[in-house]
Amino acid sequence: MISPGVKMIEMSRGDRNSELLDEWEKELIEFSASIDSSSDLDRNKHTNGEDKGGPERLTELSGAAAVTATVDVSFEPAEGDRKEATTGVPAEDVPLAGKGFGKSEYRFIGGDQAVVDLIAKLSGRTDEELLEELRGHTTSRDSATGKYPPYDEVRPRVIAISMLLNERNARPPRFRPYRPMPRVAKGSSWGATASLVSNDRQVLDLHWLACTCHNICPSGKWQEMFAETGLNYDLASEFVATVGSTATKIKVLGLHEGEMRQLAVLQTEALQKRWTQLKSKVDTDARPRLRAWLEKQGARTSESIDELLDHYLVLGLVSDSPTDAARLASRVTGTTVDAKKVKRRFEMFKSLKLLRQL
Repeated sequence: MISPGVKMIEMSRGDRNSELLDEWEKELIEFSASIDSSSDLDRNKHTNGEDKGGPERLTELSGAAAVTATVDVSFEPAEGDRKEATTGVPAEDVPLAGKGFGKSEYRFIGGDQAVVDLIAKLSGRTDEELLEELRGHTTSRDSATGKYPPYDEVRPRVIAISMLLNERNARPPRFRPYRPMPRVAKGSSWGATASLVSNDRQVLDLHWLACTCHNICPSGKWQEMFAETGLNYDLASEFVATVGSTATKIKVLGLHEGEMRQLAVLQTEALQKRWTQLKSKVDTDARPRLRAWLEKQGARTSESIDELLDHYLVLGLVSDSPTDAARLASRVTGTTVDAKKVKRRFEMFKSLKLLRQL
């Protein structure tokens, strides 16, 4: 169900570059022949935003709202930090409470007054400003220590920003910056911080569904999670903490492929693997090739490398339907993208040897 105050994305804005696409296509074959996949291409990554700080830690967990939590370890490292990942196993094969962890208390804090107040304070910011701050809180390291900001310090702001973007239907959770998550070996599990991050991300996935979808019909008592007034945070906390593996949660929720493509955590193993493969090629392959192509276009395009990378990820994720790809690209970019443009863009990526099928 759609939460109160939701601002739907306006889909009336046209593609400012569509008139250039036919001209670009004439040069694709010639240009792709000049592309060399060697390491001399520029492989610099985006500069992450700075951490802008946050309020003091919120109140301790309420006994009435807290639930016994188990751990779901079903997703890949986040953008730009795959060196920290260790060899992992499919989500369904990982014990819910591995050795060295056991059980803990989990409660989502999205309904706490401190977070509600933060959402109100942040409501005047643009989507781009919110995403930049989110990047600073989740992917930027301290220059002196090389460590990420302690999650308990930035958690209220991360959740507030994520919920506000959800309510605006702005950029699906999958396509936002997130703190890198480790993979674990069979029989092992995360520590308390990584488990907390995982559970929060799953509830934020549910919150996105509550803000954007009208046909989520979970089985059993979980139907009450998606109320007319929005997501029931207590039930959502219990759901992510106790239901079991990601595969079980997907089954209980009755999620379809189109919905899972938008989510950060709640996805099939096959979809997760595909996303991991695409993300692993962004900086080593897609970014340098697309940057070189943009430089060749010069003043003939105002399109940015970020816009092209968004389309690369969408078209790599949705390989079976131009219509579905156009729908997802529209959600990710906040602009109208039709199937015709999707096909043309795919031909560009194909000529640059970035994608193979659509």
